[in-house]
Amino acid sequence: HTLFWMEHNSKGNTLVISYEKLVDKNNGPMEYAKLGGFLSESTGKKLAQSQDDIPCVWDYIINSRGDTSTNGKTPQSHRSGPKVYPFTDEQIDTIIHYLESLAQLYPVELGSVMEGYVNDALALKETFHSV
Repeated sequence: HTLFWMEHNSKGNTLVISYEKLVDKNNGPMEYAKLGGFLSESTGKKLAQSQDDIPCVWDYIINSRGDTSTNGKTPQSHRSGPKVYPFTDEQIDTIIHYLESLAQLYPVELGSVMEGYVNDALALKETFHSV
């Protein structure tokens, strides 16, 4: 999916934000501000909130206070089962290869994000070896 979107959109029409940075308490508000600026710039429309309000809006959205149903209760997942799924070394190596390839193809746009995911994949591989 990432490769498709990178190949089919110009740099001016692309903003890459990782989920991990978006929900991080230190980086999240800044990432949310980047997203707001990008959307405002690309659509030519002013944001509904001011730049000063972004940390509060981010906190409200990320901490799920804005995600309530009509009865006022926050929805909960009904999923059960394992939280971590085991991968073979070959699968993890394939994931790492793909992430590194994306980082090489788009070093400015994806390099640091893919590097973080490679590190996560390597840590996952270590976890499976220590079990």
